[in-house]
Amino acid sequence: MRFWRVLSLLSLVLLLAPRLSGQTTLFTDAGTSYTNTDGPTFDNYGPVDISTCATVIISFDYEFSLPWENSGNMETSDECGSFGDPCNADPADPMAGGCDTCWDFLFAEASIDGTVIGSELIGDSGTTDAEQMGTISFSYCNDAGASSAELDISTQTWAAAETVTFSNISIICYESIPTATATPDEVCAGETVNLDANAIDNSAISSSTWTGPGAIDDASSLNTFATAANSGTETYTITTFDPFGCATSDDVDITVNNTPTANLPPPIQVCYSVVPPSGEILNLTDVIESIRNFDASLTVNWFFDMDATMPLDPTDPGDLTTLITNLQTTVYASVSDGTCESATVAVSISLNTYPDNPNGTLDECRDGSGLAEFTLSDADGQFNGGNPSLTISYHGSSTDAQDNISPLPNMLSTPINLTVFVRIENSAGCASVAEL
Repeated sequence: MRFWRVLSLLSLVLLLAPRLSGQTTLFTDAGTSYTNTDGPTFDNYGPVDISTCATVIISFDYEFSLPWENSGNMETSDECGSFGDPCNADPADPMAGGCDTCWDFLFAEASIDGTVIGSELIGDSGTTDAEQMGTISFSYCNDAGASSAELDISTQTWAAAETVTFSNISIICYESIPTATATPDEVCAGETVNLDANAIDNSAISSSTWTGPGAIDDASSLNTFATAANSGTETYTITTFDPFGCATSDDVDITVNNTPTANLPPPIQVCYSVVPPSGEILNLTDVIESIRNFDASLTVNWFFDMDATMPLDPTDPGDLTTLITNLQTTVYASVSDGTCESATVAVSISLNTYPDNPNGTLDECRDGSGLAEFTLSDADGQFNGGNPSLTISYHGSSTDAQDNISPLPNMLSTPINLTVFVRIENSAGCASVAEL
């Protein structure tokens, strides 16, 4: 906390200066005059609520009817008493010793929450004519959140010509204490949080600054935004300064959640035919696990575009047909933990056409036992056209061939004509089924 006071001619600078913006008057009183009191007077002004104030200024004007220097005027403490009975100029006991029937004075004491923060005595040893009139002012920076202010004035005069007047009593303040808010108050790392601060009277704020984690866009503005950085509870602080340099602040906490990371996966393997448009994804499960790094708590979200404005469902035949029709070679994916979602990663698509599936025939004659012996691989060339990258297998049903299960032995004996189903698979894993 800080306080200071301005007295006499120095205080006139403040009195004659233009009114500063943001000033709020909390209390005024016309004051009073005392003449020939023959003892002390006591006046109290306040207490006044200052809980919304930064700088508090307590001031008043005063005037004595006579000057102080030379004889026949106001009597200072060193003009009263004797060597053996001095006047000690104690406002708490103003009639003690040689002060009685002699000492003239004005004593002001300013208090904050009952604690004296400044005092001024006119009439002690060394008082000059320059102090016959003037302004007494006490200023206090309420950076610790005090709640009340008050002023006590005591005087004493001993002659009919001796009058002391105090007037224009005021307690003013600058209501620049800020209140900070953050919206939203729960964000994901890397997201933006809006920081706003307001005082009861924003015009009382001369300058301000935000501090806190992450990148703050304009730290000197009451209303700005920041990019949240670290996970956990983070605190942003707004500090405001009034015209007297009194700094007050307020904090606001936000919760920052971790943002998961989407990993770059291997390409999606798509088998397709253009006419009619159809296809399948061979390795969707593997790609999903790669993107979420085998973390089953994360959900993978798919999009046609990098900005994640066009959702994609790779299991939807309609979306798959769109990819095939457009021959799209890149889609985008993010991961979400239910609270935060990662940035998108580009996922490549490897488009592979289904191999041709012409039907074929094998002819054999029955032997003496009535059986025809077939070597199925003799028909390989009818289905792979001599391309060694195509894998041929033979099955007893179309379903077995499609699912690549239960292949038939290469040597097949049968007494009757048969239809065998042929699986033709290329190096990408795309397969067609033909009949033999």
